[in-house]
Amino acid sequence: MRHSSFEDYGVFPPGAGRVTLGEVKAEWVDRDEDESDVEGLGRKWTSIVHEPEGLRVHGASFDVFARSEEAAGDRFFKAAGDFVELMIQSARLGFSRGDQQAQGGLARISFHWSDERMAVVSADSDAIHILSLGGESELEWERPALKSNKMTNINAIAFRPFSGSTIAAGCERGIAIWRRREVSYLIRRAHTQVCGLDWTRDGSLLASASPNERSVVLWDVGSKEASPLQSIQGGARLASWSPHDSSLLFVSSARKPTFQVWKKGSWLSDSWVEMSGPIACCCWSMDGSTLIFAPENEPAIHAIRFEQEYNSKSSPAARSHYLTLERTDSCRVPCKNNEAETALVGGMARQMAWDPTGERLAIIFESEEGADEADNLVAIYSTRLRPTFQMNPIGWVRSSSGSGPPLSIAFKPYFKSGSLLAVLWANHTVSFVQMLFKPSADRVQAANS
Repeated sequence: MRHSSFEDYGVFPPGAGRVTLGEVKAEWVDRDEDESDVEGLGRKWTSIVHEPEGLRVHGASFDVFARSEEAAGDRFFKAAGDFVELMIQSARLGFSRGDQQAQGGLARISFHWSDERMAVVSADSDAIHILSLGGESELEWERPALKSNKMTNINAIAFRPFSGSTIAAGCERGIAIWRRREVSYLIRRAHTQVCGLDWTRDGSLLASASPNERSVVLWDVGSKEASPLQSIQGGARLASWSPHDSSLLFVSSARKPTFQVWKKGSWLSDSWVEMSGPIACCCWSMDGSTLIFAPENEPAIHAIRFEQEYNSKSSPAARSHYLTLERTDSCRVPCKNNEAETALVGGMARQMAWDPTGERLAIIFESEEGADEADNLVAIYSTRLRPTFQMNPIGWVRSSSGSGPPLSIAFKPYFKSGSLLAVLWANHTVSFVQMLFKPSADRVQAANS
């Protein structure tokens, strides 16, 4: 296990009043939040306002996604990433940091599997807003928002792969399934307050987790047939399929320091117990070889490496390797724009997202010591899967003043010139941050396979 200090890497966050724009050639670019122009980036930053049903888009540049590739020469990057914010206005106040800790791991953002669209849970958690990202000069909200009087307290959303606009929402009642503007429900006794949702890669099965039921449930959405898997102590919190072929299913307990990994088809499972606490968050590498996760009360990142080829009759643990990758204890580091200013970084991971290339990992931390407004950051790591797994901090994402702590993160699939990260903040703002780099050829092949 490596005891890591962010300061050891010389990676310092921007100070208060700075806004992260993105990554260009391994350099992180930020600006003063009051600046209207960004020197050297070749484009002027303007404001676009659009207000369907209480939603406002502001701080957008001319182009949501930079057309960053150049046909000639070795100059790969044309411009720094564009910065976009989406304000979801609501009478409800923003989430407190305590709320963030209690709701760690909840997926309030979901990108469509192929279209330039994204779903965001509303500030009051009772509606889903769909944003079209395909416009050349402005973003467009689809009207009206997806809302039903039976769909309240939405905890997680997930677009269904290969099924048009179908989206699942875990809520107080169970699971709402939206097909365009029509909604149906998957209801099962005790399977309420659904907080974990994940589709298999082909969209044939939906796994759902509820803290009130001791089983993760697999749904055939067409027939509404439910197949509960073996019970897990303390109810279920997270359910996550391995992305490459959905051959493995990770399930964590909501209250106990244990989790299970199931093998699809044979439905053999193995349990990992005696963790330091319940698992707060997890994510898979795109090729399904590596699962990383973090307990809710330990400042550390753990991983399980699975062999790509194993006997169909063997259990998931038969050819796996457990690793404790990195300690992420809180520490104070100087801010890069003002060495006299410091930021409290690290702590317990509350949510994580891995990009499709396998080269960028985003993590939301909760400090053991508490934090003030200046420390509301998302950590960005570079990662390498082979020949050995490596993760190193390379940058930080900060939003404008008053954004509060980050609540949810997601990477856009199929982003040509690197990675695009969406971050939902406590003041109901969503930031898009581009990481412009040239992925290695083998990782591009793995991401698209």
